[in-house]
Amino acid sequence: MASQILALHESHQSPASPRFAWMAASQDVLAIASKLPLWCAVLPLAGFGLIGLLGSGQFLSWFVGKYAWTGKDFQEILGPSLLAAALVLAIYLWLVERHVCRAWVICLPAILLCRELHFAWTGAGVYVGLVVLAVSAVRNQKELSPVWSCSSLCGWWLGAVSWYVLAVSVDSGVWKVLPHARLWGVNLEETMESGGHLFVLLGVLCSVVMVIGKRRVPMALQRYLSA
Repeated sequence: MASQILALHESHQSPASPRFAWMAASQDVLAIASKLPLWCAVLPLAGFGLIGLLGSGQFLSWFVGKYAWTGKDFQEILGPSLLAAALVLAIYLWLVERHVCRAWVICLPAILLCRELHFAWTGAGVYVGLVVLAVSAVRNQKELSPVWSCSSLCGWWLGAVSWYVLAVSVDSGVWKVLPHARLWGVNLEETMESGGHLFVLLGVLCSVVMVIGKRRVPMALQRYLSA
């Protein structure tokens, strides 16, 4: 009897058990979150602040009526353009440093760009792709360590995720109880999506600058020593 209980306990703690897998995944997520810079908390707070300002009536005429750049027509051009730039930069980063983590960085802007181009299969497919991307990031944390060691990339991408979540909440009508929500809802959703795209681009750009900088410093040092 005791041996059966011990075997059952070991089976629950074995690496193949679902409980062990969830515990390992949680530890990986916490390890990644602990490396995030403190400044990235400003990004989701800024999104909530923008919703609060519009709900209070502040900047409403500026956001909706006076400037057309918050409108859907302009944002549907701006958003895909930002993602296309991020995708080109991510591909360039992979060409500079052929590593699996650099190939992984290509996936996020590629998935989101497919959604913005409105292919027939991207409606639900983009969410499946994002879940697969997130799961692969957690399960392959060691292989993707150069990504998580770039705090700027992680910080900007956290901002992108938070603004996407807020955009979905606006689209779902979570904030319709606020005053004038029917006036600013569409503009805010589109603007927040474009803001998320901008954060994706900034994250990739920071990663490119970091990799190029690390490569140029040893080269400059080598030229200096050989002079």
